[in-house]
Amino acid sequence: VMIKNDGVDIQTTPDAPVRAVFEGTVTSVVYIAGNVMVLIKHGNYFTIYNNMKSASVKKDEHVSARQQIGVVAENEEGEPTIKFQIWKAGKKGASGVNPEVWLGKAR
Repeated sequence: VMIKNDGVDIQTTPDAPVRAVFEGTVTSVVYIAGNVMVLIKHGNYFTIYNNMKSASVKKDEHVSARQQIGVVAENEEGEPTIKFQIWKAGKKGASGVNPEVWLGKAR
């Protein structure tokens, strides 16, 4: 079985805050099988934060860069991990973007 991941999985500490990488508007907060996924629109770009145990934002809320949007959950192996993706909307659909340049360093 081959799984394609268009983003990065970031391991962190238990109960770590998940923060928006750029200012934007929350377009979705989805609860799936006990986990939370948040989708934020930044102009023509969208960021996806998946595998959270809770969200502190709601749909249509404006968020600022580095604002906490939730708390990380554990992955299948029991490690606190956020699944992060960036997509760019275009005339022919959306395409994945390398998230490395969008990620800030922890302060």
